[in-house]
Amino acid sequence: MNQYLLLMVITVLSVISCGDKRGEDFRTESPVNPGGFPDGDVPQMIVLGSDDNTSVDGMNWILDFMASRSHKDGTSLRMSFYSNSRSSSDWHLPENRKLVEVHKRAYNLGHELGNHTSNHAFCVYGQTGEGQIRITRDSICRIVNDFSHDLVHLVGMNPKHIVGFRTPYLAWSDSVFYVINNKSFWYDCSITESRHGPGRYIWPFTMDHGASGTIGSWWTENHGTSVGRHPGLWQLPCYSFQAPDSLFAFMDSVAGRTHNGLITGLDYNMWSAPRSGWLLNKDQSLAVLKHTLKLNLEGNRAPMTIGMHSQYYADDFNGLGFQNISKAVDRRAVIEEFIDYALQFDDVWFVTGAQVIHYMRNPVDKKHFNPDNYLFTK
Repeated sequence: MNQYLLLMVITVLSVISCGDKRGEDFRTESPVNPGGFPDGDVPQMIVLGSDDNTSVDGMNWILDFMASRSHKDGTSLRMSFYSNSRSSSDWHLPENRKLVEVHKRAYNLGHELGNHTSNHAFCVYGQTGEGQIRITRDSICRIVNDFSHDLVHLVGMNPKHIVGFRTPYLAWSDSVFYVINNKSFWYDCSITESRHGPGRYIWPFTMDHGASGTIGSWWTENHGTSVGRHPGLWQLPCYSFQAPDSLFAFMDSVAGRTHNGLITGLDYNMWSAPRSGWLLNKDQSLAVLKHTLKLNLEGNRAPMTIGMHSQYYADDFNGLGFQNISKAVDRRAVIEEFIDYALQFDDVWFVTGAQVIHYMRNPVDKKHFNPDNYLFTK
C-alpha cells in the first residue's frame, strides 16, 4: 500500500511540474472571444509568424524594425519564428553559425521560436491516387525531435518554451497532430481558416473534436487527410486575408473567374503566381492587410495572423518569381508600413502565437491587457 501511495504522489507531482495547463484546456470552435467581452472591448492581437528563417539578414531586418517600435502602452512588439535547422541552411555547419546567433538574439528579445521540423519535409506529398507519399509517425517524430534538440542545444532555449508548431507547406495530416500532441506542444498553426471572413472568424480552439474547417476542404478531400480527436491541442488557425472590393476585378482577371477576395494568409500567397498566389504589388498587398485589420477591428477581433518568410525580405533573395513585387525593399515596405499603420490604434498588439494561447487561458479586456503578462519567464 505504501508503495502504491508513493507511486500516486510521484505521478501527481510529475503532472503538476509540467505547469502548462494542457490537461485543463478545452475550448470549442466559436466566434465568441474567450472572456465573453463585448467585441469592442477585446484586445486585437496580431501574430507575425515567419517560416523557415534561412537568412541572417532577413531575420535581423525584422528584429531591428520591431525593436524600433512600441505599442501605445509602451510595450514591445513580438512575433513567432517557425524555423528549420537541417534543411537548406544546416545550423551545424560553421558557415551557418550566424544563423544560430540570430535565433539566439530573437529568443533573448522575447520572441517565440517554434518548431517547423528540422528538414522542412513534406508530411504529405501528392494527391490521393497519384502515388502519394506520406511519412510515418516515427519519421515525423524524428524530425520534430531533431529540431527541438537543436533549439535547446544550439540556441540555448528552455525546452518548456518550445510550444508552437507549423507544418511545412501547411501540408498537415492527422499523424502530425498526433505526434505534436503527444510531445506536449501547446498549439499548431497549420490549418487555414477562410469561413465567414475577418471579423467573424472562429477564435483558437482545442482539437478535442478535431477541426470542423477541415471537413470537406480541398486539402482533406484531395489528400485523404481527415482529422481525428486531439484533446488539449490548440489550433491557432492560419486566417485568410480579405481583399477590399477595389481589388476584386484584378483578382478575377488573375484567377480567370469571379473570386471572393479571400487570400491564404501568407506573403507567398499574396505575391506568387497562380494557382498558389495573386501577383499582388506593394500597394495592393498593403491594402489587403489594412482592410483585413479593419474588418477584424469592426468585428469579433479574433487574432489576425500574417504568415511570413523572413528570407524573402533580404536583398539577396531572388527566387519564386514575385514578378509584381520583385524588389526586397518593396516587400519590406509592405510589412513596415502595415506595422506602423496598425500601431496607430490604441488596442492593437503584435504578439507571439504562444502569447495568444496564454491569453485564451486567461482572457482580460483591452483596458487590462498587458502582453508582457503572457510571456514566458526564463
